[in-house]
Amino acid sequence: LVVDVDEERRDEDLPSLEAELVAERELIEKDRELELARRMEELEGEIAELESEGAKDADIKARQKQADKDLAAIRERWDLELDVLQRAFDEFKGLFSRQIIEDEMLWRELEDRYGEYFTGGMGADAIKSLIAKLDFDEEEEKLRAAIDPQEGQRPLSAQRKQKAIKRLKIVSSFNQRDEHGKRINDPGAMILD
Repeated sequence: LVVDVDEERRDEDLPSLEAELVAERELIEKDRELELARRMEELEGEIAELESEGAKDADIKARQKQADKDLAAIRERWDLELDVLQRAFDEFKGLFSRQIIEDEMLWRELEDRYGEYFTGGMGADAIKSLIAKLDFDEEEEKLRAAIDPQEGQRPLSAQRKQKAIKRLKIVSSFNQRDEHGKRINDPGAMILD
């Protein structure tokens, strides 16, 4: 769960981060080609050795078939790395507070590469952090305005209005205060420590 994003800093650094991404992609592609070329040389050496030993054509073809599978596995591994790299950058460009990232590998890549631009986490700790950042007074005002729009504003559909009313009941119960202005119901208390 993404708790908070430093959008201003992200937008400011985006061009340099994109340049780093392009450079890293080129480096990964170069490494992939080097590994494939090295593996092809090994394969040619193995086949030449089999031919010099007088191996059967079936054995040579079986070795070539296995080598083709090895090469495909190498390509797939590097392509996966490139894909995760690109997906992480694409996700980072549009990252927003309260966003849920379901792919754990993508989350780890985002955290490793761009963790300085956002805060977030997994489980109850992330939810507790998010609740602590919520402004329930502002949320209540927004919901009341959405339920009973001013003249000129488009009203909510019946279904959305029902949802907003349910949310308003919850938010207003968290907003109840005692005579000293202290909240009666602490929303952070929903999360167990």
